[in-house]
Amino acid sequence: SKTFAIKPPDFFTINPKLLVKEGSLVKIGSPLFFSKINPRISFSSPVSGKVTKINRGYKREILEIIINADNKESYLEFQTYNHESIEDKEIIELLLKSGSWPFIKQRPYGIIASPEDSPKSIFISTFSTSPLAVDYDFILKNNKNDFQIGIDILNRLTNGSVYLAIDDSFNGFFNDIRNVEKVFVNGPHPAGNTSIHIHNVDPINISEKVWTINPEDVVNIGIFFKTGKFSPKRTIALAGSSVKKPQYYKTIIGSSISNLLDHSEVNYKNNNRYISGDILSGTTVGPDNYMSYYNNSLIIIPEGN
Repeated sequence: SKTFAIKPPDFFTINPKLLVKEGSLVKIGSPLFFSKINPRISFSSPVSGKVTKINRGYKREILEIIINADNKESYLEFQTYNHESIEDKEIIELLLKSGSWPFIKQRPYGIIASPEDSPKSIFISTFSTSPLAVDYDFILKNNKNDFQIGIDILNRLTNGSVYLAIDDSFNGFFNDIRNVEKVFVNGPHPAGNTSIHIHNVDPINISEKVWTINPEDVVNIGIFFKTGKFSPKRTIALAGSSVKKPQYYKTIIGSSISNLLDHSEVNYKNNNRYISGDILSGTTVGPDNYMSYYNNSLIIIPEGN
């Protein structure tokens, strides 16, 4: 994509304080804004280039920070070598400074986790049962080592267990991952939802917190600690009955939807609905919008009106 966007409304309860302005030059990993509630939590640029536009809404709410990529892939680098010997506090600081911390969410509420908390446990669901969802075993099969590094890092953030939910009918690489408590999942939707796993395996009691993270973001954390460079990789499943050739796209967080459509065969004769995220709980978007921070799928179906 030529342009990318980071959208503060993707981060529930975050009130952003900008660190850039229109015309600012950024690298991959450069902080764009931070949370006013907790200034330690910063949000980084997924690409190197120039901030071309900052879109605002009602009461000057920041809606989008649009970056024009320069295709040079210049990185802001961090010292993560010998991460196995780094103290736990330093691991947290590296995640915060690099912009990798927003990958981690907290239950209850589904908000970005607080770095001051110690979670009861951490849950990762690798088996999504929602219609047209991505197959994590397929899209991450070449990142087994990075996923293992990410798991080892997450183990340093909790005194409890890291739970990995796996499809019990398929023997993929997740079965070989170490230092996790495996939860084997089967059955129809919502069997793959993390909320179901937490409720049945390690329920949340009063004042307790559980953290969750997307499997691809476990890989991103692993890549960061292996290379010292912020990893914004995102694999998008483009699917739906209006898509003639549903397929996966390797791209970057905040990619332009129009760019994905340019490389796809979509039935434009239909009056289509574009859904960023899960078809049951995603967000309706326009073809000129950008993919949301956490979403792995773009679903295109007839509007049906």
